[in-house]
Amino acid sequence: MCRMSRLIDADKLLNRIAELFRNDDLYLVGKFIGLIEQQPTAFDVDKVVSELEKSHFHTDATFDDDGYCNDDSEEVVNLDEAIEIIKAGGEDE
Repeated sequence: MCRMSRLIDADKLLNRIAELFRNDDLYLVGKFIGLIEQQPTAFDVDKVVSELEKSHFHTDATFDDDGYCNDDSEEVVNLDEAIEIIKAGGEDE
């Protein structure tokens, strides 16, 4: 898996390219825009949520703000596992 350096808003980039190169070679501008549109999504929110939902487990008890134990079950995800899921951005490894 390659590391992402940062996420960008591809739609804003495409709009900006269209504005800047409006009077240039439309063929080349179209090819450039097509290249951007073909790139895979770097962070798939739906896949990340799905992975988090798959990795959750139920606790037997919870604690209220005063530290008293409740018998309610809670759905939780291990923090280290959640961080790895988010870092992967929904990509299949």
